[in-house]
Amino acid sequence: MRFTVRVTPNAKETAFFTRDGVFCARLRAKPRDNRANKELQTALSEALGKKVKIVRGAKSREKTCETDANEGDLKKIFDAGVAEPGQKGQ
Repeated sequence: MRFTVRVTPNAKETAFFTRDGVFCARLRAKPRDNRANKELQTALSEALGKKVKIVRGAKSREKTCETDANEGDLKKIFDAGVAEPGQKGQ
């Protein structure tokens, strides 16, 4: 399954959330030397228990990723994270 994630690098904490129906991620890594991309892939892979690969947008804030997980699994991860920036989720 392919999905899009809006990424904000250089954040205080790594967190996943949904805003206006869009999957979003805040990443601690800086957008240098592919660090933020690696953190996104690693953190999502660990959370989902399945490999995640960036297939488009390696140099953009909007990334298209691919995984074997289903949409329900993705929604659980993003909905369980930070509801809005600065507010703790479940």
